[in-house]
Amino acid sequence: MGSSVRCFAAAAGLLFVAGCALLRGTPPALPHVPDAGLDAGLVTGPELDAGAPEPDAGTATDAGITALPLELPPAPNDPLHAAYRKRLDFRGGSPAVPVKLMEGVTQVTFSTRGRLRMKLAGHVEKLVDGAPGTLWTVRIVEAHPAQVSPRIQLAELRLEDRAGLQAEQKDWESRGLKTRVETMGSLYGIAGKVIDNRRFQLLLDEPLAPDQVAARQAQIVRQHGVRTTLVQHLEQRPSGILELLDARGASVALAQDWIVAEPLETTPVEVRQVEHDVGYPSHGFEDRAYRGSLLLAVDRDGRLAVVNQVGLEDLLRGLVPSEIYARAHPEALKAQAVTARGEVLAKIGTKHLADPYLLCAEQHCAVYKGISQETPATNAAVDATRGEGLFSPDGRLVDSVYSAVCGGHTENNDVVWGGPPNPSLRGQPDLIGPADGLPTPANLAAFLAAELPSADRLSTFAQPSKYRWERRFTADEVNQLT
Repeated sequence: MGSSVRCFAAAAGLLFVAGCALLRGTPPALPHVPDAGLDAGLVTGPELDAGAPEPDAGTATDAGITALPLELPPAPNDPLHAAYRKRLDFRGGSPAVPVKLMEGVTQVTFSTRGRLRMKLAGHVEKLVDGAPGTLWTVRIVEAHPAQVSPRIQLAELRLEDRAGLQAEQKDWESRGLKTRVETMGSLYGIAGKVIDNRRFQLLLDEPLAPDQVAARQAQIVRQHGVRTTLVQHLEQRPSGILELLDARGASVALAQDWIVAEPLETTPVEVRQVEHDVGYPSHGFEDRAYRGSLLLAVDRDGRLAVVNQVGLEDLLRGLVPSEIYARAHPEALKAQAVTARGEVLAKIGTKHLADPYLLCAEQHCAVYKGISQETPATNAAVDATRGEGLFSPDGRLVDSVYSAVCGGHTENNDVVWGGPPNPSLRGQPDLIGPADGLPTPANLAAFLAAELPSADRLSTFAQPSKYRWERRFTADEVNQLT
């Protein structure tokens, strides 16, 4: 089967633009890759040789990492295993993504217009079938919070940068600090392609109580003038008893740790009073409907987490219109679908490391509102680009992040978030036409004063108040914020 190459230019809302080589065709076989899904519609990036070995990250001892013993297999039908191990779960060959809708609640009410089957965990798994339209409530009866230990991350490096890791280790040891190395991220295969976002974490190796970590982090910043990050390590999963109630409030059954509510027909799950935009002026509650199934589990604080287990393409249907105007040009919508797909896949295993889900439905990961937000135009864009993502020239999936406004010039990823510099995520001018002779941020005053031909300024959806703005802070306010 022949292959066609298709590339997109920058769309409204893209933060970084990278070269792309998007192929469609029959994927080659991929040997020895864990969690390999075989959805023929999900084809991404440059082809791998059929007999090519898995990318070599070196042995654990190469980087001074202690090898860990093999873990025991998960309990049968445990929906939390993949979430806590930060791996994609493949259903019918397609990746299913657990996305947090809300957490920190004591109960949630939901229904579906079709038949519903609920699986309740315990020594003996229980099944409860519900008639169409029945209203169900799940609440926490008792729970034990997770045991989570915060750790101070001194540096983050690409997995192939062993020389850089050793240099960082020596540098911190010369400052009198003991370090240890761990890895984060995941390695998995889809349709004969390898997705590898693993990286090294250089951590401070000191015995610190949880209430001592923040003060120690601040001390390191003051002494050495470097950016550090707090990362969460899950020592023990939370546990608890959940109770299933019918529409009259009568108790139907109890479950240990989790309940899965799965429609038996192609009907959405309707969740009442979903909390959204936490921490923003638009914060509120509303009823929303979602494709896929619902996972109710104990969250890290011993309360209830409401998680949507949804296929990747269905996730994009509710995500793309939340991140771009559905009235945008069809090619812009396609570009947004491609970048959103790549960003979701690139984030697997790097966020919410101590939570029973991989991503959240807020701006921290990507805004996702379920069927409530879907439109025919954005659904068409998702369908038209099914299985397409951005890949760098060396065959790596690009973490194709995006923003609403970049002010005329994007920024390097390491400046925004820290971590290792990504060659695909270098700051670029956001101009319509050539940049020759135009001022750049190197001459900041001229750059800010010029009326540049920026897409941020000239787009139909541009908002001048967000393209250029100013806010002043006193030194005390800056200290409070940082």
